Amino acid sequence: MGADTSPSARRGIQQTDYRALHTGRPTRQRRARATSVSDLPSDSTLDDVVGLLNVIVTQNDRLTERNEELAEQVARNEEEIRRLRSALEMSEETQAKVEERIGKMEKQMAALVESMRRNLSSQSQINATTREPSDRLSTRMMPPAIELVLTNANVDNASPGDIRARLQTALESQEATKEVKCCGITRNPSEAAKVRIFFRTEEDEELVRSNLGWLETAFRGARIRGRQWHPVKVDNVNKLAVLNDDRTTVRADACEKIGTENEVEVTSAAEEKKEPNCFRESGGETIAAPVTHSYWKQLLPTTSRQSRYPVRSMLWIRKDTQARQIAVPSSDITAAVITLRDRTIFVAAVYVAKKENVDDPELTSVLEHLRAAIIQELEAQYTFRSANWEAVRSGMRKKLIEEPPPDQAGL
Repeated sequence: MGADTSPSARRGIQQTDYRALHTGRPTRQRRARATSVSDLPSDSTLDDVVGLLNVIVTQNDRLTERNEELAEQVARNEEEIRRLRSALEMSEETQAKVEERIGKMEKQMAALVESMRRNLSSQSQINATTREPSDRLSTRMMPPAIELVLTNANVDNASPGDIRARLQTALESQEATKEVKCCGITRNPSEAAKVRIFFRTEEDEELVRSNLGWLETAFRGARIRGRQWHPVKVDNVNKLAVLNDDRTTVRADACEKIGTENEVEVTSAAEEKKEPNCFRESGGETIAAPVTHSYWKQLLPTTSRQSRYPVRSMLWIRKDTQARQIAVPSSDITAAVITLRDRTIFVAAVYVAKKENVDDPELTSVLEHLRAAIIQELEAQYTFRSANWEAVRSGMRKKLIEEPPPDQAGL
């Protein structure tokens, strides 16, 4: 399609500011001058201008669409910002509520701790005071009672009410128990011949137990069961506090001490133990298990005693080692001399019981036995002709041997 090249069309084109359309800025006004035919654009130039205009329009449309998309994105961002702001306000409000709740809980915990402290202090004051017999009834979970076995009393068909009436009549007939009142009675559902009779105080129970004239009056042939004691097992007990010096039996005053410390009545105490099988006597000879070993030989003390543990020490020495046992008059010491190629070694196994005092006679006795065994071996090793022997005999317990013979340098 050809362009209109008439003079009027050329003048219109000449008047259009194409530079302003391309750059976006108006071109400075130029002085009007006469237009010659040579100044008019050619047909190819007009086609280029029209194509440029089309490109500009297309870009303008794209920019318009982009602006619309950006506007929509801005609107969405603003909506998201408003939503986040509202959520933040809600979180701050929730945090304030949580902090308020935590504050209330802290106050409640402080009040609870204070209440517990007051209760403990009041309880300690109550425990520190002496309880009267009237208070004991309120602190016991069940009133004091005795248990009757009516197997031979011929009351199998009697009801608990009849038994209680007969009991009360018998108690009132005796001078010692006429003031005692029976406050209840129960029958064993599995054994009808066993009934439990309740009293108001422990004093009434003790009067009924110590004065049995009512029993012959009301229930001839019946008997009263003894007090029911509950066995208690206690672990990790300090044996020095409850056992004697030999640790074989319980001290005579152990029950009294345990009862006083725990505010209970202890009737008996015994050590739960198993007889040791490591040391035993057979035919007057002490045997230690295991008796033999393929690589080791055992040495037991040369002295034993008649007690729970005949001996309390021993040595295991390799069979290929030359060793000689030394006689020590103590069942707690096993001593021997081991001879090597270049030296002689004195070894001893000593059992020392735990003591509270370092000056205990048993510890002193063990040291004396060890010292005597060492001196005995030195006398056997050294000759009396040695120049240093007199110093050794007199000051053996206080100083070392200054110049031992070369063959005994390791002793």
